Amino acid sequence: MLKAPEKIHGGRYVKQTMVVDPETGETSELTIDTWSYLIDGLTGSVLHTEYGGGIPTITAENPHEFVIDLQREQSINFFSVTTRNNVNSYITSYEMQIATTYDAETGIGNWKTVAEGDRNDYKGLTILKKFSNVNGRYLRLLVKSTTGGTFSVLAEIDAGIESQTQQVISSSSTKLYTTKGWKNTRDIASEPNGYMIAQKKNEKMVVKFHGQSIALYAATGEGYGTAKVYVDGKRAGTVVLDSGNGDREARKLVFYAENLGNKEHTVEIITQNSGKVMMNVLGIPYSANLVNAPNIYMERGLAISLAVFIVLFAAVVAVLAVLVFVKGFREKIFGSKVIQKLDSREKKPKIAKKKPSEKPAAAQQEKQAEQPAAEKPTAAEKTEKPVKKEKAPKAEPEKKAAKQPEQPEKAEKSKPKGQAEQKKPTQKKAEAPAEPKKKK
Repeated sequence: MLKAPEKIHGGRYVKQTMVVDPETGETSELTIDTWSYLIDGLTGSVLHTEYGGGIPTITAENPHEFVIDLQREQSINFFSVTTRNNVNSYITSYEMQIATTYDAETGIGNWKTVAEGDRNDYKGLTILKKFSNVNGRYLRLLVKSTTGGTFSVLAEIDAGIESQTQQVISSSSTKLYTTKGWKNTRDIASEPNGYMIAQKKNEKMVVKFHGQSIALYAATGEGYGTAKVYVDGKRAGTVVLDSGNGDREARKLVFYAENLGNKEHTVEIITQNSGKVMMNVLGIPYSANLVNAPNIYMERGLAISLAVFIVLFAAVVAVLAVLVFVKGFREKIFGSKVIQKLDSREKKPKIAKKKPSEKPAAAQQEKQAEQPAAEKPTAAEKTEKPVKKEKAPKAEPEKKAAKQPEQPEKAEKSKPKGQAEQKKPTQKKAEAPAEPKKKK
């Protein structure tokens, strides 16, 4: 308790005698701060403020203020106050607040009102207000009016996480996924059994279940660590396990989420420092089912890699498309001269492929073009028959040709001389066909 009215009926500090040794009857005197009655878990111990004798009436401008330090920031989804069973002890107007910071000397804190109401909110002797999860370390109850008028009577103030889970599942279940940094305390002699412990930053535990709510229980103690909790990929809270005041180790409900929808949910617990994080059990309703939790971090890595590949591929395709279709962009990248050369090549007419039937004729023309001019046959050679084809005259015709001149000689003898001289030119004409052989 950080703050409450100083004027308490019977005094704030009460001395009690305590028996130390039952055999000898030795006793010891113990001084108790009656503010602690509000957080001792006993509704029979009551804090009663002074009344009468000029005590001012409790009002909204002059409320009774009660401030409690939870010693650590945690998730809170309910706030309650219990009063004494007496007609003059009811609270008729109140306000409940939560803060993450508070200065006891100045009384300044970042207070957030989570509930307010009147006497109609009582169920029995208790006012219980539920709300969505709120992170906080400090609780403040403002009592604005009571049936007693000038005094208030409180038995207990409470707040925290209210769980409605029934199934209790060990954190060492094989259906949970854990990174290598998590160890089972059964293998560690210095730690109590029944926990999964991590003492490094960024160690991960994954729980997958089909249901509507889940609760997480862990050990708290001096110097213990901190973990973030994610539900379905969204930050749902921070678990602070450091008691900060030398308290002995204790198991507590550290996180609770409800109304999640009756479907599959994934809960991640990720350590934030090297302090001990000791997860004990988790609770889910009887209607819920625990599902084998996969290595979602590997799946996410593959999904991210695939997404990056698709983006890079699309970028490459886009750049290629721009290079092909946007001339100005090509000129900026490669230079105008290079692009002009490429464009001139693209504009050259393509040689049409010739049909197979035309190929032999084209080949002959090419061969003729390749022959030297001297080898081409002359017009005379074209008209003249090749020598190879000429048939040599047979022997008999030669004999006949040799005999033919003899006949004229005989004729010449019988004829006059003038007639013989006239026939000589005819012999020369017969010899004329032999001249082409000399040319050859």
